[in-house]
Amino acid sequence: MNNINLEKLRETIEKLSKDPSLRRTKQTVSGEWNTSDPTKPQFKSSIKTEKGEYTLFADLPVPQGGSALAPAPIPYCLFGIASCFASTLVTVATLEGKRLTDSSST
Repeated sequence: MNNINLEKLRETIEKLSKDPSLRRTKQTVSGEWNTSDPTKPQFKSSIKTEKGEYTLFADLPVPQGGSALAPAPIPYCLFGIASCFASTLVTVATLEGKRLTDSSST
């Protein structure tokens, strides 16, 4: 429902209720700054998930000394906040049995 795997979510809730020590997870991010190649974005980071690794790039806007070859850091922060809020809202709605519709389908 709502593109949430309710079965997995309920399994996780059950597991965490039985063993609260599992509630702590470690999230890490590291990256490298490109100091020499102006044809590539300024910053690169690899983000690992359960299913693989993704490379993200960031570059400052031109007025701030970058080349705008990738999204700037602040849009990534705003994306993180928005996606965290949306995923929490949809997860809670799903747990409460509320079916949501895509805005494009209304």
